[in-house]
Amino acid sequence: KKNKKNNQFTFKDFFHFDSIAQEHPAVEVISMEEFYRREALAGKLVNRSSGAVSFPPKNETQWNGHGRKGRDHWMWLRKVAAAPIWFFDKCVAAFPSEPGPDGVERLKTLQES
Repeated sequence: KKNKKNNQFTFKDFFHFDSIAQEHPAVEVISMEEFYRREALAGKLVNRSSGAVSFPPKNETQWNGHGRKGRDHWMWLRKVAAAPIWFFDKCVAAFPSEPGPDGVERLKTLQES
């Protein structure tokens, strides 16, 4: 018998969003399933081309582990959400270490140095 290896990963395997949420109370981290329930199924997302309210494929909120079926959801998300082109070697996301204007200014100072 061959040893089966895990070949399915989520962002949680690489990015510790729970830690970020604890360190930065203003950053609310929710699951994709929760996002779908709060935003998509509530009719808050619209197709960027047509302007019509758009719902997830088959109104599903849970699609982890569905293999290729997940592709339908990613394609749908591209139609209802901003998907900017991001050059990782030229742009990075950062959060101030403290809330408010002072934290933002300190972050800007770091960027400029």
